Amino acid sequence: MIRKFNYTGRLKIPEKFTKIKIFETENSTYFNAYLDIKNLGFPGHANVFVESYFNANFLRFDYGTVNELKPPTNTFLNELPNIDQLRFRVKVIDNSNELHKIIGISDNIYPEGLLNDGVKKSILPVLFEDIGNQIWKVDFTGNGPVLILNCEKNYPGIRNHIKSNPYFLGLIYPIAIRFILEKIILEDTFDSEEWSLNWLTFTREILGIYPTPKDKDDPDIDNWKEDVINSYCVKFKLLENIQKN
Repeated sequence: MIRKFNYTGRLKIPEKFTKIKIFETENSTYFNAYLDIKNLGFPGHANVFVESYFNANFLRFDYGTVNELKPPTNTFLNELPNIDQLRFRVKVIDNSNELHKIIGISDNIYPEGLLNDGVKKSILPVLFEDIGNQIWKVDFTGNGPVLILNCEKNYPGIRNHIKSNPYFLGLIYPIAIRFILEKIILEDTFDSEEWSLNWLTFTREILGIYPTPKDKDDPDIDNWKEDVINSYCVKFKLLENIQKN
């Protein structure tokens, strides 16, 4: 099992305590941040900031203090160059004694709204990026897997395809899920990463696959993996939808 050590003294804020939701109007895009950090042990006077960013471009929004969160009246994002690929971070900063020390952070937050219709926080967020001649890939550099699809510049119409084309969905998602399960198995993160736990909860509660392997050495792990993928295809009628088309 891979173990990670924190030498900075910063507390990594668990994903479940931060949620960002994006909204669109005719002329603008803005966000709301839902933060539940008051009982995480931070000093009540510590300042809280939400940052939206894309590459080297970022906007910072003052959310008051831990004890008195005050969302700003203006959270518009129009100054940033690429709304589709935005990520967010939440910082808790102790400004006492003018140290300006970051004592808590949650980074690589993928917002709800533009790509998953704001239904719930996706365990496989979707982003559109310029990935050359690739159609898609699964990225693991953040706080969990992200499905990266090529951008409209390279693949005109890709947004519509991912939403409505059953062939597109049927050929991408089962393989993406296989990559994710194999990542969990390879790195043996069955009980050590929040995103892994979210996926394992999904396999049990949504797909109905029991029992969950305890580690990568479970003798039934290959059968478990195939059962999860097949159950996903059945649950979301991937083959049936292709046959109807």
